[in-house]
Parts: sequence; structure tokens; C-alpha cells
Amino acid sequence: MIPGVRRMVAGASRGRLAGWVVLAGLLSGCVFSTGRPPADVVAARDGPGRAVVLVQLTTRIDGRELPAMPAMLPMDSIWLAWGGFDTGGRLEMARQRFFSNESRREGWTYLLLEPGIHYFSVNTPQGGGAIDYDRSWRHLPTAWRLDVPEGVPVIYAGTLYVPGDGSRMLFGGRRLQRFHVAEFEVRDESGEAAWIHSRWLSHLGPMRSVLMQPHDPSAGPVLIETPPGR
Repeated sequence: MIPGVRRMVAGASRGRLAGWVVLAGLLSGCVFSTGRPPADVVAARDGPGRAVVLVQLTTRIDGRELPAMPAMLPMDSIWLAWGGFDTGGRLEMARQRFFSNESRREGWTYLLLEPGIHYFSVNTPQGGGAIDYDRSWRHLPTAWRLDVPEGVPVIYAGTLYVPGDGSRMLFGGRRLQRFHVAEFEVRDESGEAAWIHSRWLSHLGPMRSVLMQPHDPSAGPVLIETPPGR
């Protein structure tokens, strides 16, 4: 457990076989480690200018603080959506990675991103059929923008607070069903991020805080740019 952070415990939950069949391929990139950084983090040091981008997800469901990612599958967890150059700006299920089961329960995930403009949103856990859930990813509104600078190996992009209403699960606990979008916040928990960096990523170089910014669709279209070296 991260020092000074109260562990949040959720009720048990069960995934749905149909959802797993459809989404297994998308989720096969999720990496878990219990003692050292996953190999792809180490490789980022020698990769094509990619940065390890740290993000923390936190939530409050029906007024209770609960883990945003109690398990690795979207049947149980809030999931990040990401869009950038490779997707033409379209939001897709992000390939999230985790340092350990404990850090995941504390809400920490990371992405490997090239320099440039990136967009993010969140999706609720899968509460119905796999086909409907897959379709829901096509209609997510863009919530935040992140500009990844060149030459920075590790970036803390913020702690996303995404509360909402939940529903009771068959085996106990609550699953988020509907976001309170007006209450979304990007919080600065740089102290916790520094602990994650020192524990898992210090060998890659220093960390810089570059917080996501709210995306206002009325301010203009989604922008994409070619990453350096492409």
C-alpha cells in the first residue's frame, strides 16, 4: 500500500464470460508485476521517444469511496479511453498497464505515449452485453487533453476523480453505472506520484508533472499532430 494512502476495499465481483470473449484481445496487453517494473517500461527508455504517462483513477460511488479499478477487466473497473495520432483522434479503449495488483487497487495505471497531443475520457464498467458495451466506446465525449512534451521519460498526468451512481452487484459491492460528469476533476497528487516513480520508474529518469486539461468541444475540433520521427 502506498504510504499515507488509505486502502479502499470493494465487494467481490464476477465478470461475464461473453464480455471476456469479445474483449480478451483488447485486454491482453495489460501487464501485471509484483516485484519489478514490467519489461515494456524498461524498453521505453530505448524506444522511439515514448514517455511513461502515469494516471490515477479515483471515484466515489453513491457517496462511498471505492476503488476505480478493483479488477483487471472492464466488467468490474472504470476504464480509460485514449485517442491520438494512431487513432486519428478517435477515442478507443486505452491499453492500460499496472505495476502490481496493489497499485492498481489504489487507482494507478500508465500508458506509453509518443510526444504530441492526446485525448482522454472514461467509460463505466461493463454492465450489460458485450456488443452494447463495445458500441458505447464509439460515443464517448472527449473529457481531457494532454500535451506530451519531447525528451521527458516519465510524466504524471494527474489524478482523475470520476464519481457517479452505482448499482448493486450480485455478489455484493457496488459497480459504477452512471458518471456525474459535472463533478469530474483533475487533481494534483504529485506526492503519491513521486512515490510510484521512486518505487517503479526512477531508473528511467526524472518525472515531470504535466496535468491533463479539460477539453472544451466548443473551443474547436480535436487536433492531432505527427509525432517526431514519424
